[in-house]
Amino acid sequence: MTKNKLNIIQASIIVLNKDPSARIETIADNAGVSRRTLHRYFSTRDDLLAACAAWIMDEVLNDVTNATQTHKQPLERLKQIFKDDISKGQYFEFCQKFVAHFEDKVIQAKFNQMTQLFQGALDQTKAQGIIDKALSNEWIEYMWMGIVHGATRALAEGAVAPKAVHELAWNTFAHGLINQTDK
Repeated sequence: MTKNKLNIIQASIIVLNKDPSARIETIADNAGVSRRTLHRYFSTRDDLLAACAAWIMDEVLNDVTNATQTHKQPLERLKQIFKDDISKGQYFEFCQKFVAHFEDKVIQAKFNQMTQLFQGALDQTKAQGIIDKALSNEWIEYMWMGIVHGATRALAEGAVAPKAVHELAWNTFAHGLINQTDK
């Protein structure tokens, strides 16, 4: 991927999170390119949104895969995934706003692969007695995403220092799910 194309995708995510109806000119300006350059890569707004969706899914799947390969202990794996998710909270905000663009079969396959890796780590922590087995993976995912969303909003509004957000968010998650003896 060229530098211009990546800049356009990243600028689109930032701009469209603030204003989902932002004009193409605004996105181009924020990417540091002309509208013509933007249209060279993306002929329509839908093409641009689809490219953003595909890029986000690649980034998130890469993070989860790296955490799975790097951390053999499931709790450490979850902690790394959580840290990565907090760092990329704006991606999840984008996903919620433009969910229709994540219905592509390739994107769905990557999402399913990411979900399997994530749920595998949850299942392992449950098997080790770290997370209560009575909590469904679906419930844990909702709680996880709620904390990611809250941390993202707190950062955007200046309510928490960037250096503190990961630890605060992880502690919130851990105190809500992890058995007292395993914190």
